[in-house]
Amino acid sequence: MISFPSPKYKFSRKWYEAEVNREDFNQVQAWCTEQFGPRPTVSDAWSRWFDNYGDRIFFRDEKDYQWFVLRWGT
Repeated sequence: MISFPSPKYKFSRKWYEAEVNREDFNQVQAWCTEQFGPRPTVSDAWSRWFDNYGDRIFFRDEKDYQWFVLRWGT
């Protein structure tokens, strides 16, 4: 089970979750960094995206999620 850090502030926000092929993970992470900025050290309500260093990427905004799905087809 994934353990997310506690956010500094409490928001009700739906994170959009995309599966990632583990073999492509380094490329996916590099692409996300290029498109959406660096991976946050600690994700919170203002983080645009983050990953679990495995097989999932989480997006704050639906448009970012859709852009990811168009590129990586998950």
